[in-house]
Amino acid sequence: MDALLRDIRIDIRSLVKRPAFAVIAVLTLALGLGANTAIFSFVNALLLRPLPFSAPDRLVVLSEINPEKRRNLPTASPRNIEDWQKQSQTIEQLGAWRDWHFRVSTTSGPLVASSAIASPELFQVLGIQPLRGRLPLREENQIGRDHVVVITNSFWQTQLESSENVIGQPIFLDKNPFTIIGILPPNFEALNFGSFDIWAPLSVDPDQTLGRQAKNRRVYARMKEHVSLDAVQSEMTTIASRLAQAYPAENGGWTIKVNSLQREEVGDLRTSILLFLCAVAMVLLIACINVSNLFLARAMARRREFAVRVALGAPRFQLVRQLLIESVLLSLVGGAAGIVLAIWLMDLFIAISPTATEWRLRLADPPAM
Repeated sequence: MDALLRDIRIDIRSLVKRPAFAVIAVLTLALGLGANTAIFSFVNALLLRPLPFSAPDRLVVLSEINPEKRRNLPTASPRNIEDWQKQSQTIEQLGAWRDWHFRVSTTSGPLVASSAIASPELFQVLGIQPLRGRLPLREENQIGRDHVVVITNSFWQTQLESSENVIGQPIFLDKNPFTIIGILPPNFEALNFGSFDIWAPLSVDPDQTLGRQAKNRRVYARMKEHVSLDAVQSEMTTIASRLAQAYPAENGGWTIKVNSLQREEVGDLRTSILLFLCAVAMVLLIACINVSNLFLARAMARRREFAVRVALGAPRFQLVRQLLIESVLLSLVGGAAGIVLAIWLMDLFIAISPTATEWRLRLADPPAM
């Protein structure tokens, strides 16, 4: 132990005498490790880590496409959605939503807020449990009984100052009074549509009563247990063909596309993110090669020192041990600097990311080096 401590002191003095080598090696390791840790955390939150909902692998998105007209809508018509729910044997439940631009105010004045409308089933599909209060009931998705809203946790904290008495308080949408009945949990904001602050029942939309030509609902669904995505796609294609024959004017040429919610959320970014991860991995590889070359050059410069020490009777294993200790010391300092850089980069990603990505990064476990 005494010999080990002596070698550590010798290596520290040696590195202090030649600070340029130590600084360059530490910075090189910090750049490679820090960038890789931060980017992998980003990839883990978006691509690898499951969505923070109950049985996320069973969550899918349904949309209508028309290959002949090259139309790929992320939406569907209310009447078609009703038939999908009635005829499907692979879907457990469907939920629909769309954005809706209310002018929002309270008794204290106007508020800056984004809003959307949804069927009560949407929250059930996701398995959402309210942070406070309750979620809309099915009977509240009817004209005359639909003046209720739920709000996101972020909106409650920032716009309503985390008021303890918010449940049951009125909020005005287009000057019409609505009652706040619940606060959505933070994991709701891990989805792209989680950036909408206020959610009212879908029945406030007059298009709800239109025919099959009104393709303006986004549809999320939960598959039944032990059902594959391919099985759902096959069944929905059959249902679409059936509806096209029954309603050729509105549904002719249209079919249904089924996609996992995870893939739908990431969209076209998946390939770009993976390429970025590969690029950063190459940076780490180059950093390791550069540090290896630095150590090799340093060892060549110290040949005379090692020769003198061997001539004076120093065992060769002692020289090897000293070099290993020097490498470990620099690796530890470089790793610590990499952790600091990774934390800074993660904060930067959160600051510039959309709300959904920000929440998913915050909900993810802290990355390990």
